[in-house]
Amino acid sequence: MKNYNPKPEILTLKSYCKKKAYNEQYGIIINFSIHSGKNRFFLCDLEEEKVIIEGLVCHGSCSGNDKEFSNIEGSGCSSLGHYKIGNKYNGDFGTAYKLYGLDETNSNVFERFVVLHSHSCVPKREVFYEICLSLGCPTLNPEILKEIEPYLDEAKKPIIIWGIE
Repeated sequence: MKNYNPKPEILTLKSYCKKKAYNEQYGIIINFSIHSGKNRFFLCDLEEEKVIIEGLVCHGSCSGNDKEFSNIEGSGCSSLGHYKIGNKYNGDFGTAYKLYGLDETNSNVFERFVVLHSHSCVPKREVFYEICLSLGCPTLNPEILKEIEPYLDEAKKPIIIWGIE
């Protein structure tokens, strides 16, 4: 997927953020249709309509659930849809951000404790194998989380993550 161009998704996310009064400068797209060993996490400059930081991101383990995506508590699955990034805190894996699901497909993520965080099992660069799994959390390489932190921390309005397939 080296040739993946998220421009159509950037334009759609830009429109969504404007319509819903979220941050119109930055947004995040996670394209779960891309292999987990490839860059599929994209911090985008919505004004310039381009990717500024990209990286690997975990997929949920689905703890025995045969569905690839789920909004059910205890499923361990990733959920599709729009997420509002909330408060920063220090969690079990260090720096983390609360997430709020904005769609029917992810409305339970707050109750499921699905948060944005990092873990050392996520490589910094692309690999040829599937990377580690999470319990539904979009989990990044620690260096990538450090790179995006200033964008999240300095945002005047909440930044949206849009999980697509």
